[in-house]
Amino acid sequence: ASGIGDLEVPIPNPSAIESLLSACSKMGLDSLHIDNVNPAVVAKHPIESELVTKSIACHCTPGNVAALGVESADPEVVRKNNLKAYPEDALSAVELICGHGSGVGWNGQPMFLPGVNFVLGLPGETGETYARNFEFLRSILDRRLSLRRTNIRKVIPIRGTPLWGARWPQKAMRRNAKRFVARVRSEIDRPMLARTYPSGMVLRGLVSELSKGNTTFCRFPGSYPVVVGMEERLKAKQIVDGIVVGHGYRSLTALRFPLDINGCHGSM
Repeated sequence: ASGIGDLEVPIPNPSAIESLLSACSKMGLDSLHIDNVNPAVVAKHPIESELVTKSIACHCTPGNVAALGVESADPEVVRKNNLKAYPEDALSAVELICGHGSGVGWNGQPMFLPGVNFVLGLPGETGETYARNFEFLRSILDRRLSLRRTNIRKVIPIRGTPLWGARWPQKAMRRNAKRFVARVRSEIDRPMLARTYPSGMVLRGLVSELSKGNTTFCRFPGSYPVVVGMEERLKAKQIVDGIVVGHGYRSLTALRFPLDINGCHGSM
C-alpha cells in the first residue's frame, strides 16, 4: 500500500497483491487464505479494493474470509473511538467483497466472503447501539448478501489505560450484550449459514477432529472454518466428504457423501 504513515487510510497496491497471490497459487497449496481487512480501506478506495478482491477470489483457495473490523454500527461510538469505518463504509465493503467472492469453489465453500467483528462495551455506547448493530446485520441479510460469520467480543478494560476510566455501567452492558448475542445467533447467523451452505450442498475435503458418541466434528483447513457435525464416528484426521442436512446457530450437520444406506445406524 502507499501512504502508510502519511494517510489515515492507505491506498492498496493491486498489482503487488496480484503478483504475490498468483505466485503463491502456483505452489500447489491445499489452503491459501488471508486474514483481516480494513473496511475503511475498501470503502475509501473502491477501485483498488475491487481489483484486490478479484485477485484474492481468483488465486486463493475456497473458504477464504475477509475479517472486517466493524466494531460498532453506531456512528457516535465510531466517532468517539476513532474507528475509521462508519456503518455505510462497512456495508459498502461487504457488498464489494460479496460481489466478487460469493461463487462456490470445488469443495462446496464460497470463494471469499466477509466476516464481521463487533466489540461491545466501547465508550459512547447506549442501549440504542445494540439496536443499530442488529439493524446493520439485518440489512446485510435483507440485501441477500452473505457473511461467513459474525464475531462478537467484549471490551476488557485494563487498569491504567484510558479505557479503564471511560467504562460505561458494566451491568447494563452485560444485559444488553446477552440479548444482542442471542438475537444475532438466532435471527442472523442461522439463516446466513443456511444461505451460505444450503441443504444438499456437498462439502469435499473435511478433516475429522473430535468424536462424541456417534457424531464426529469436522472442519476445513483454513481461516474461520465452519464446524460440521458428521453423523458418524470417524477416526481423527480422516479426510471425508459430506452432504449438508441441517443448520445450527454456528455449525452444520452433515452425512457422509456418498451415503451408504446400508451402513446407517438406527437413529437416522
